[in-house]
Amino acid sequence: MAQATVEGCTYSNALAKLDGSWTLEELDKFLTDPRRYAPGNRMAFAGLRKAGQRHDLLAYLSTLGDKKPAIGTSEATAKTDSDKPAEAEPTFADELGLPKGEGREDVAALCSACHSLQIVKQQGLDADRWDGLMDWMTKKQGMPALEPEDRTRIVSYLAEHYGPQSSSRSMSPMNPMMPTMPRMPAMPPQKQ
Repeated sequence: MAQATVEGCTYSNALAKLDGSWTLEELDKFLTDPRRYAPGNRMAFAGLRKAGQRHDLLAYLSTLGDKKPAIGTSEATAKTDSDKPAEAEPTFADELGLPKGEGREDVAALCSACHSLQIVKQQGLDADRWDGLMDWMTKKQGMPALEPEDRTRIVSYLAEHYGPQSSSRSMSPMNPMMPTMPRMPAMPPQKQ
């Protein structure tokens, strides 16, 4: 039985090829790292690294529909973050090349959902400007509002790793949140 079978939904080949059923254990593996679970899938969701967050999500999902599997009894969902092996496999943030630091996984998941991380890495904004950019993205671009502690962690990470000290780009007078783009050289006149 294929796992990606909801009528009317379009699935990437990576998900369409999955065989089996969605048990709590399989959902836990998928939610941990969708790209590793189904290499080549097109989802922007980077996964939930914290076992507690996955367990909460699985508990909620188990309340939906007619079949309600038991929660918290599987070996996969019972693990805690301290159960991780010392040599953990690379995370999505590792694959994106983000520097280590608190907020790294959040930035990987949040920013890469809509942007290439290259655009994030080039900004060179201080904490106030990153915070202002979050407001702009929420109000003008439809980004979900972040919990205050999540926002603080993300802004701090971005300012530390992608702040003014990491970029010499100047700010655009048209939009002080975005850096100026380099000017293209003038094209030589065309010979006729």
